Amino acid sequence: MTQSENPILQLIEAFQNSRPLSPEPGSAAELERAEFREPTAVDTAYSLGGQLIGCSEDNLAALVFLSLSEKFAIAPWILGRAVLESCATALWLLDPDLDVRERVRRSLGVRFASMESQTKLANAGTSGAIQQKAKDKLDAVVCRAEQLGYPAQKTERGRVTQVASKKPFWTDLVQDMLGNSEIYRVLSGFVHSDYSTILQLATTTVSAYDGGKLQMLNPNSLVPTMAAHSAASYARAAWALALQYGGNTPELVLALEKQFDALELSTDNKTRPWRARE
Repeated sequence: MTQSENPILQLIEAFQNSRPLSPEPGSAAELERAEFREPTAVDTAYSLGGQLIGCSEDNLAALVFLSLSEKFAIAPWILGRAVLESCATALWLLDPDLDVRERVRRSLGVRFASMESQTKLANAGTSGAIQQKAKDKLDAVVCRAEQLGYPAQKTERGRVTQVASKKPFWTDLVQDMLGNSEIYRVLSGFVHSDYSTILQLATTTVSAYDGGKLQMLNPNSLVPTMAAHSAASYARAAWALALQYGGNTPELVLALEKQFDALELSTDNKTRPWRARE
């Protein structure tokens, strides 16, 4: 199969070609902007979700390229975890069942977690200017949250520990949004170079020159299956954005059905969420 014929790459292309650059008139996202007192806060929530979907597209495409080459034993699995993480977070932000206040709450929680990590990174260095800049950005998120009616949680000494909604831990987030915690744990084994994981899923036994046995890294035949399930997770997140932005066209649905059939993915409504909206 050539790259141009690959159903995962065609799936990504279908979403990208149908995705509006901004919410269509009358779309769910546009209605949320009209409902919330600060429309830019709604824009930020959707922008974060869209950025995460872009990250998943990049990693998913790279996963396909490595899988087609049949040369890499470890890297495809690591990319699979990256896809699940970005898709789970995107879906946490873009879930069509959220009301606008909860969507903004989660967006602020993601921003706080990100800037808190940046502050820790800056504090690990020696540049006072960089440390102050990171602190100022973190303080700006806290201030913005309080302006929007989301008070910060503080210790007795006044240190802010959280604003708005705390993003769940990765395994819980993947399970809650995608139901893939078992697969996620396996993929995490590759990220951390876990001996047992690599031995079972990325090696083959060969004979040594002295009559003994050696374990050699070898691409696993399960990689295409893992890639297909990663694509299904990506589609759930990308569909949520399409639905909210008004890009859920009949042409997109036909394209999704075609590629999901080619990947031999389940036909249930959870795997193909556009069916639940018919």
